[in-house]
This record gives sequence, C-alpha cells and structure tokens, in this order.
Amino acid sequence: MVLTVKTTPQSRLLVSADWLATHSSQPDVKLVDVRSPNIYTDSHLPNALNLPLPALATVRDGVPEMLIDQPAFENRLGQLGLRETDTIVLYDGMWGLPAARALWALERYGHKSVHVLDGGFDAWQVEGRPLTNNSSATTARTIYHATPIDDRVATHDWLVAHLNDPDIVVVDTRTPNEYRAGHVPGAVNWDWMMSVPAGNSSPIRPPAELRTELASRGITPDREIVVYCRSGARSSHTYFTLRYLGYPRVRNYDGSWLAWSAKGLETTSRCQANSLRHE
Repeated sequence: MVLTVKTTPQSRLLVSADWLATHSSQPDVKLVDVRSPNIYTDSHLPNALNLPLPALATVRDGVPEMLIDQPAFENRLGQLGLRETDTIVLYDGMWGLPAARALWALERYGHKSVHVLDGGFDAWQVEGRPLTNNSSATTARTIYHATPIDDRVATHDWLVAHLNDPDIVVVDTRTPNEYRAGHVPGAVNWDWMMSVPAGNSSPIRPPAELRTELASRGITPDREIVVYCRSGARSSHTYFTLRYLGYPRVRNYDGSWLAWSAKGLETTSRCQANSLRHE
C-alpha cells in the first residue's frame, strides 16, 4: 500500500512532522535516518532505521561515491526489511542534503513513494517530539525489487552525447569558486545552498522565489535539467528541489565532477571542438 501524502502538488516530496506523527504507526510507513551510525545511535526518531549514505556508495572505474548497482541496492534495502511498496520517509540533520541523496537513489531505482521530513532531526527535536537512543526493532529481511528509471540519472557517456542539445540545461551546484576553477562546458552555476532558507532547518525556500531565480538562469521546467556537483551529493539536493517544484525531467550526473575530470581533458576538448564545428 502506498499512502497518499496530502500536501500541495509541488510539495508532495516533503512531509511535515505532524504528518509523520499521524502516519508513523502504519505498517507500510518506514522512517529512515540517513545520518552516520554513531549519530543515529546517540539519538534518533522512534522506529527509525539507519541507512548511512556510504552504504549506497561504491567506487566504479576509479571514481568514488558512485551509486551502488541494482543488485547491491536491492540487497541493502532488503537487509533493512524494506519493500518497494513501502512509503519511505527520510531525514537527516543537514538541511535535507543526505536525505535528498537517498531520495534520488530510491527514485533512480524506481521507488514510488519516498519523501523527506521537513526540518529533519533538528526541527523534530526543537518541537520536543519523542526521541530514543535505543536501536530500532529488528526487522525481518525482505526481498526488495527495484525497477530502474534511467531518466533519473545522467551517465558520463550520456552527458557527452547530449552536451550540445539546446533542450538540455546542465547545472553546476558547487560554489562559485569551484565553478570558476573548472566546469562542464556550457554549465550554469546554481550553488545548492541557494535553495536553503536562512535561519531554520527546512530544506527548501518558498517555491515562487526559487522559480523566479532559476528561470533567470535558464533553468525552466520545459527543458531537461542535468545537475552535478563534486560527487553527486550536493546536486541531489538540487535534484530534490527541482522535483519539489514540479520539474518533470531532472537527472543527477552520477559521479559528477569526479567522473568528468577523471576522463576529463580529452572529453572536454572534444566537446568544445564539436561545439566549434557546429557554429
């Protein structure tokens, strides 16, 4: 059973603490803490499972922090007792950044009902809601069935092949200094922190503000958006932001700048040469 999250259409990926408190007792609602094991052990939300981000990462072709492959992903979620039919609510203590990375991984592998807790651990704690330092109850191992959605990920080869497509907008979500030091040809810069409101733990600013600022950079919902950062973590937050805003076509570049620079100068030069030949 996939529960309906009663929020506005643009915010269906984000659930409130009140919603979670009301629905957390449902057997198909699974709460997942994506913080490190030691922080999780110190204090976490009741009945939360622990899925630290390194458990979803691997080294592929010499590039670290790549998303694990489908069999490993299915095995990892099965170990936690999760099923593809569960409603999964993710939380962290860092403006939704690690939670967004896990959300992207789940959506890439076809999970249909996955959400981020608005304000995460910090807001839950400030509101005086229950916490525990007990390990979550042992869950029976399950068989998790993934259904990969390739439109959620940009591989290196895919990005190279589509780099000059006018329908594609490549967004570098690193800091302006990182962007100036080197970036994918044609990419526009949108620091992921620009999505985060000042002064609270919510992962996202008001939608109207974000849409206006994104449009000023040519990041519009009628185009396909490819986001990247150093390794794909920060860009996952921007992926989440765009999905929250209702952008229908968003891809996260797995491996991001680490993957690009690993194959780097030859590919960059070739892309620039191709661009010059088409002028």
